[in-house]
Amino acid sequence: MSESTSVSLIHHVVHADNPRYWSEFLSLYLPFIDRQLRRIGLRDADASDVRQNVLQILVGELPAFRHNGNKGAFRKWLKL
Repeated sequence: MSESTSVSLIHHVVHADNPRYWSEFLSLYLPFIDRQLRRIGLRDADASDVRQNVLQILVGELPAFRHNGNKGAFRKWLKL
């Protein structure tokens, strides 16, 4: 995965009613989320539940994200 997040992809995920953008977003960020969950020691079954909770929260919070132009800004925001 590259170190920069496509601001336009985030915009399309938030504003476009097109599953293609969510599919692209998820293909990029589910592995990142999974790595974070493994890093904190969750087992697969627990990680699956937490991943779903993260995605539910993300759907609500993503419209508030504002990229600050710094490399890794979205991943840093996502970790919080």
